Amino acid sequence: MQSMPVVSSFYGFRTFAMIRYIVCFLLLFVYGESFAGKNAFNIVEDINAALVNKDTIVLKRLLHDDLMYGHSNGWAEDKRAVLNDLFNGKLVYLSIERLPYFKAGDTSETKEGYLRIICATPKGLVNSRRDIQIEHAYFKYDVIYEGKPLTLKLAVMMVFVKEKGRWQLLVRQSTKIN
Repeated sequence: MQSMPVVSSFYGFRTFAMIRYIVCFLLLFVYGESFAGKNAFNIVEDINAALVNKDTIVLKRLLHDDLMYGHSNGWAEDKRAVLNDLFNGKLVYLSIERLPYFKAGDTSETKEGYLRIICATPKGLVNSRRDIQIEHAYFKYDVIYEGKPLTLKLAVMMVFVKEKGRWQLLVRQSTKIN
């Protein structure tokens, strides 16, 4: 029985280890893209920035086609109306500031199939399931609505769904807070 030379087994091991590291790196790169920064906190910040900057390209990507966007005055819009009102100046977002959120959160698993609280921080509360994320947060909006400047402090609940590999806002409802 002939034994393998020490040199070739060393290089074989090294090659195997290198391939393993490359595969791990590629998996992190590919799958990291779909997970990194793709939670409700980040999406909300992107949507808010797009509203302030009137960036309809970003909004078309982040707003679901079946969007129901509820305002604190009872006014509700679909995706087309949100984009049209942003474009025609009916509602101008001057600034949107996230306010501190204080709520104790349960970080334990609940029954299978139910939502689980992943995070309760001063930034807000996010519930998550494989294809649904719900965020509840407080914001201060400086807007011009039909030519009138307004400052609003709102509690906002947003529901995100994952379709075709990306998160989109499906429902948004707000109410005034003091």
